[in-house]
Amino acid sequence: SDPRPPGCLDVEHFGAYVNKQYSNMTCPMLQSWGQVKRNYYCGREATYRDETKHVFSFCPETCGHNCAPTLLPTISPSAPRTEFPTATPTDSLTEKPTTSPSAAPTGAPTTTPTD
Repeated sequence: SDPRPPGCLDVEHFGAYVNKQYSNMTCPMLQSWGQVKRNYYCGREATYRDETKHVFSFCPETCGHNCAPTLLPTISPSAPRTEFPTATPTDSLTEKPTTSPSAAPTGAPTTTPTD
């Protein structure tokens, strides 16, 4: 029995238009190329059956892509914290209300931003 998960096998009938040069690139075609050219095209995007992904997603064996899922959690978070506030408030409450914003303007409008 094959020890690789099914998602790690080349898509048998994959054929796609890639990079305006190859109108029906297949995994066997890619396999026949030299390593440098193969690596280049494995990193390009292709659309096959209305799904756009990197070629290595369709030809993981040919591209040498390790598509096995990780078994353990990673050390760092997968997404950085957001730079800007979210559109909806959090569920936690503050102990006291804040003093800002004020009820009335504090001065006349300026023509340039202030600190």
